[in-house]
Amino acid sequence: MGKESRGYQGTPRLLRAEIAVQGETSDRYVCYYVRMKDLEPRVYRQRLIIEGHFKAKLTSDSIKEYLNQLSELLHMTVFAGPYCWPPDERSQPQVQLVDLNGFIAWKESGCHVYAFSETSFFTADIYSCKPYDAKIVVEYTRKFIDSEDLVFQEV
Repeated sequence: MGKESRGYQGTPRLLRAEIAVQGETSDRYVCYYVRMKDLEPRVYRQRLIIEGHFKAKLTSDSIKEYLNQLSELLHMTVFAGPYCWPPDERSQPQVQLVDLNGFIAWKESGCHVYAFSETSFFTADIYSCKPYDAKIVVEYTRKFIDSEDLVFQEV
């Protein structure tokens, strides 16, 4: 197996990647978790992917609010954003709203979010060079978007 590495302030971390391999006698794919080779153990990296369907009314303003509050919750240093595009229908009627894309840049890295209005589907990708508690982020997101089927994975 791969080895454990140490990152930010000596924090232990395991990197893993999901790969799919086709079975020799089956047309079904089998998924395995393997540890991804840590190419640079001196740089701490934490990634969290969150997805779920939302019941909350999400707009460009609420996406920006989500990103700002997430930054405060994780004690991240904002240096750009939050940004959201396209703007919602009320602020820019000439731009047809299909889905929302938001981004915030932190000194410690950043976060992208996507909210698809036609399917009420939300996804967030949080990347940081500073450790954070993923459980806090997941619960905050579950409540903010009002999701009953939220899933997540640390990568």
